[in-house]
Amino acid sequence: MAEKLKEQADNQLVPVSYGPSKAVVPLKEVRSDAEVRHGIVHFSTHIAPLRLHTNLNIPPSNWLRSSSKLEQHVHDLTWRSSRKPSEFSSIDMAHKSPDLTGEVDVITHADNIKKLLKIPFENSHISMMVHRVGKSLLLDEFDIHKHLLRKEQTEWAWLRRFYYESVLDSMKCVPRQSKSRDNLQNRNMYSKFLYHSLCESAESGVCMINHGLLPKEDKTVIPDPLPKPVGSQTHRDVLWTFEDIKMLIGTDLPVFCDDSYCVSLRLSDMRTPVNVLTGLDYWLDNLMCNVPEVAMCFHVNGIVQKYEIVKTEDIPHLENSRFDPCVVTDIATNILSFLKNNATKEGHTYWLYKGTNDDVVKLYDLTTVCSDMENTSEQNPFIVPLGMLLYRVARNMWTNDKLVKASLIRTLLENCLCLLDEKKHSQVCTSASYLLSDIYVPDKSLEDDWSLPGESPEESTDEESGQETEENKMSNSVDVKALSKTGSMSRSNELVRLKPFNETVDERCVEAVKCIYRALVCLEYDLKVGQHKKSRIVEEQAKCDSDTAIPLHYEPLKRKTATLPPDPSDAEKSRSDDLQMTSFNKEAEGQQKGQTWHQLSKGLLFRKAAVTFSAMTRGCMNKGECVKSVKYLKLAMVCLNAMKAVIPHKAGENDALLSNLLGLCGDIQLVLTKSQLSEIDWDTLWKTSPVEENGILEMAEKEFESFEYEEMFKLESLLDSLTLCIDCYKRAIDLISKKRGHVYIPLCKRKGNALNELGVYYMQSAQKLLETEVAGDKPSQEMMTHWMKGRQAFSQGIEVFEEIEDIANQALLHCNYGRLMRLCATTYTQIALKSEKQEFTPKERHYFQMAIDEYKKALSLGSHGFRNIVESVRWELSTTYFNMASLLQDYAPLSSANKEEIENEVTNLMDCSLKYCREDSSFASQPMYQFRIACINHRLASLFHNTIRGNCSEQKKRHLRQLSEKHYIQALKLYQQMECHMEFLRAQLEYIALLERGLTGQANSRNLKILQQMLQCLANCQEPLRGLVIQLSDTDGQTKHQQEGETISDIIEERLQFVLQQLVKVQTHLHTKKSASKQKSSTLTEVKALYAKSLNSDSSEAVACKLQSKCSFLETLLEQISNFCHKKGAHQEAEVT
Repeated sequence: MAEKLKEQADNQLVPVSYGPSKAVVPLKEVRSDAEVRHGIVHFSTHIAPLRLHTNLNIPPSNWLRSSSKLEQHVHDLTWRSSRKPSEFSSIDMAHKSPDLTGEVDVITHADNIKKLLKIPFENSHISMMVHRVGKSLLLDEFDIHKHLLRKEQTEWAWLRRFYYESVLDSMKCVPRQSKSRDNLQNRNMYSKFLYHSLCESAESGVCMINHGLLPKEDKTVIPDPLPKPVGSQTHRDVLWTFEDIKMLIGTDLPVFCDDSYCVSLRLSDMRTPVNVLTGLDYWLDNLMCNVPEVAMCFHVNGIVQKYEIVKTEDIPHLENSRFDPCVVTDIATNILSFLKNNATKEGHTYWLYKGTNDDVVKLYDLTTVCSDMENTSEQNPFIVPLGMLLYRVARNMWTNDKLVKASLIRTLLENCLCLLDEKKHSQVCTSASYLLSDIYVPDKSLEDDWSLPGESPEESTDEESGQETEENKMSNSVDVKALSKTGSMSRSNELVRLKPFNETVDERCVEAVKCIYRALVCLEYDLKVGQHKKSRIVEEQAKCDSDTAIPLHYEPLKRKTATLPPDPSDAEKSRSDDLQMTSFNKEAEGQQKGQTWHQLSKGLLFRKAAVTFSAMTRGCMNKGECVKSVKYLKLAMVCLNAMKAVIPHKAGENDALLSNLLGLCGDIQLVLTKSQLSEIDWDTLWKTSPVEENGILEMAEKEFESFEYEEMFKLESLLDSLTLCIDCYKRAIDLISKKRGHVYIPLCKRKGNALNELGVYYMQSAQKLLETEVAGDKPSQEMMTHWMKGRQAFSQGIEVFEEIEDIANQALLHCNYGRLMRLCATTYTQIALKSEKQEFTPKERHYFQMAIDEYKKALSLGSHGFRNIVESVRWELSTTYFNMASLLQDYAPLSSANKEEIENEVTNLMDCSLKYCREDSSFASQPMYQFRIACINHRLASLFHNTIRGNCSEQKKRHLRQLSEKHYIQALKLYQQMECHMEFLRAQLEYIALLERGLTGQANSRNLKILQQMLQCLANCQEPLRGLVIQLSDTDGQTKHQQEGETISDIIEERLQFVLQQLVKVQTHLHTKKSASKQKSSTLTEVKALYAKSLNSDSSEAVACKLQSKCSFLETLLEQISNFCHKKGAHQEAEVT
């Protein structure tokens, strides 16, 4: 750049020199980087070097002219630099960059940074206001003379009193801004110098940039009541990184750039050498703007003498202005550490103060001072701007989905609400409360997602721990000399003291309800007050922008009636053609605009209330609190109805919310069908509810005339509840897309379950009718209606589960469908039993077959993941086969089929039932399966036994006898294992009858063997008979089982006498026929003795003791027979050996 400037200067005869080289005094390089966020990056133009002896006292021809953008910006720059930034400049900068607020270390004007870094180099006066927002410190110069000494006594009274009592004692005078003639002349000369330096021939302009302004407005949140920040107090806002310190600063340094160079311009008096303070100024300005060089124009009394080009890194080595950059970095680090260690409370205002020639820098907590002052009618003027800033930063984080800082957003909003008056700033408080409620209960809670992004440990520090050392401490100080020493101020662990999210879901919902109620109250107050205001008052302090014209409201004299869209050219003409002043009603326009804002805000608040109450409904359902869940669901529905009434155009955007509430309504109705709740006392329920809930309900009910969802909260019959439940699920499913599988599939499952419950309801109703109605020749119309509706419910449920491919529930509903078909078959069975024929009918067969088909469909779906359901289906299918076979066997339809066909069908059905009896089932169901297997074997044995009695060939009889004997043995074994005494004795007697058919009536060894086998079977009845006596001893009176027990005991006694009699006959015949041995004679004697004893039964006892007495007699006799059979068997084994 120097070569290019020298080439231009040679033509003008201007001497150009070069600054010292960096290698003269090697120092450690300082890390610095700058990025312009918004404003003017640089002037895109060549520098026009001034001619030698140019008189800067004479204005150039373009001075103060604004014919181009470049001239306009130079004009604004020079006149802005004459004014000090306001005491709210850092807050204004933070408003324009809310994404950086809370992230950077410092936000302030560049002059304030330079003043702080010059503290050890000069004995000047320092007065700055400090605010803490997150990790950021906001610094603004505070003019004591302007605000405390020249103001009226009523303004800043509390600070003036504190200043006089605590600060002014050690001061002789109050410094004030210099407004001498020399300063004015220097400023004008600098302005003329810049205008001279503009190159008129080359194309010039400005390079603008705009980063990090407010994001686009989210339509799902309350519109921002604050106006967008406009204008700026500085030339540009720069994100400056100085070593490890990040700062957002505003600077007015003019920078000229071209394709090949970039330089800042300075004007310096040759009679006044560049000292350390001036050099530090130039160095810091260039670092802040990332400018590599500075061009210094030297003059004497306004007469240009020469240019000197100095690189930025060489400025610390200039003669008479040498300084160590590392010392400057130490000063910056120490001051920042001091401020961050002591200015720790968000929302507080601190005063950084140093008097002229003072050795210490003090920091006062003005918020504490103000609160300790008595009779303070005026509040801290920084409270409102700071509260607005906290709101804007929190809102920006929320809008940009930076919920990873949920705790920080909550802290910012809570501090904002603490600072702002809800009556004076009701709109901001409304929006802040809404955002706070959204932090507690986000919209994703509709899908039961309550997760918060992870919080770092430093963001979870307990607030109370940090306050112990700060309590009652209004001021802190640091020695000026210590600021220049490395490591003299160690920064403590920078803990952003946030309140972590330790609340449960229920607690978060309660806090959200409080926030929503507070927001609605603020909104109502603002709307009420706004109706009586003559003009609307903007929430922020009104600021006048010199670049914006004052709007005048005109309307054309002749309005166009054409319906075509207006032509832009016509609009331009209408501004200058025939115009007249109109009677503009600001109140009407403001009210209309405010009403729109109020309506949207109120609607969104009601929507958030509906979301919150839906979450509370779900929580109460999980805890089994049925009444509370109904209450919160009604609150949610009322709020949703109010939202539709307030902002009807947004009703279609809340299908997900309505679907969620309808799904919850279906869940509650399903729970109510299983509870004993008959009626809800709403009056008592509302009286015991919190104030916030009643307040929201009252405000919501004012928005509509009739409650759209009133029918959902009337407790009717069980059938009505189930019907409403299914209807709610259906409407909920219709409102969402299949693409949202995580919501769609659970809703379909719940609908399918409700249809299953409805089918079960109709099935149980039909069962009750079957038990109570007197059977006629056909089922009643009511019962057939129940069958039809039950079948429809099960069919619709199966279709729902097929759609979402839920195999387990498909199997379950097929199983229930099968049970309904079995119930139909049972109904026709009862009708058939009361008819004359008492045969198995085709209707029974039809419904049994339908049940079998449904069970087989369930089994065809597999068993992966629902083994218990499959096991239940197998049992039901086995039961169906068994019942159908039993009915065919007991009530054979001999009028429509022959006996052999029926027997074959019964055998096949019993085999199928046996096939689905799983012997390897779980332990709990094992006895049930064993009993079923025993019953099947018993019935098959009886069937074959009965067939033997018919006319069939001897060969078939032998085969049937073998099959019957086989099944009897299996049944007896299982009955004995399960201790089913009655069934064992019944089967044993049938088996003895089967053996008896093998007797030929001749006294031979074959008959003897059969009789001995029969005697052994009777002997095996000893233990079951004893168990039967114990079983029946607990029952009173002549029950059915007692009568059957007496019958069985009589039969056993009769069969025992018959077998012993036949044994005596056969043994006697064999004894006379052959030469009997001594052992055979003793056997005959023993048999005769047993037979004689069996005839000695005493039947003269009372009826009540007859069974026990007979069983006791038989037990004794059977024990002797058992011993006899045991000895007989042992003797035969010895003979064989």
